[in-house]
Amino acid sequence: MSELEKYLDRTFELAIKGKGFVSPNPMVGAVIVRDGQIISEGWHKEFGGPHAEVDALSRCKDARGATLYVNLAPCCHVGKTGACTDAIISAGIKKVVYSNSDPNPLVADKSKQILEDNGIEVTSGILENRGFELNRKYFHWIKTNQPYVTIKAALTLDGKIATSSYQSKWITGPSSRGFVHQLRKGYDAILVGANTVLYDDPNLGLHGLSGREPLRIILTSNKDKFHDLKDLTVFRDSNYVFVDSIQHFEEYCSNNAISSVFVEGGSGVITSFIKSGLVNDLYMFYGPKIIGSEHISVVSELGLPRLDDAYNFNIESVVNFGDSFMVKLSSK
Repeated sequence: MSELEKYLDRTFELAIKGKGFVSPNPMVGAVIVRDGQIISEGWHKEFGGPHAEVDALSRCKDARGATLYVNLAPCCHVGKTGACTDAIISAGIKKVVYSNSDPNPLVADKSKQILEDNGIEVTSGILENRGFELNRKYFHWIKTNQPYVTIKAALTLDGKIATSSYQSKWITGPSSRGFVHQLRKGYDAILVGANTVLYDDPNLGLHGLSGREPLRIILTSNKDKFHDLKDLTVFRDSNYVFVDSIQHFEEYCSNNAISSVFVEGGSGVITSFIKSGLVNDLYMFYGPKIIGSEHISVVSELGLPRLDDAYNFNIESVVNFGDSFMVKLSSK
């Protein structure tokens, strides 16, 4: 590992601390180095709060002549905070090293030009793939104005998510369910359908993990059915919303800066999202059980006459939890 990679590696470690707190902003960490020694560190801690570069500079008595390492190009516009490029220039930083350019059109390559115009050396593209993976949801949202959509399902070995009487607790074990709670922390919202709310009464929260509680989205064409059911767990506070279609879902997310959504619905919801073409990846958790064809499949009818018409995905990883196993897939 080169010296540049070593310090950028540290920025990734710092950036991940913002998971669950900074979205729809990206996760960013910053390290200030002089003479081969780290003299300050910082990270973006909460949405609307100081960015990582400013946080690191605020902890440093004298940054003149030092090098700033950051996983994403510094911002150069005024939003909820001031421009990071202004703070970097004022502090006397002599060199900036970052992994990824920011696809936000307000930043793009503008920040690099501003820094170079002020005599600051800029190096970019180091550990770029790792930086992309860290902020994959952010990059997708900025480029498409659509939320990054992940489907999660717990299913038997024969592809069933519940019995015919809607019993689904529990197909998988506690280890995998704990992992799901960690996954939820990385999303702005969790979406389920009406049947999941009615039959499972899910919590859809972080179960004590630190971070902002995700918005709970209920996809249903008949929200009136819940008028007298406000004692269900999903309605425990005002952090929920109804949408009546995939189109309404897209519009709501676009209008409310929802950059990522974790879909935990039943067969109808999962099928609708697969048909929509909005799915970016899937987490399929398999319990070592077989219950037969009379029960509810993870996906309902898609109307595909040929195997060549199938929806195809890339296998990214397989994880054994002991009591179940997970297959992570991404869209092609």
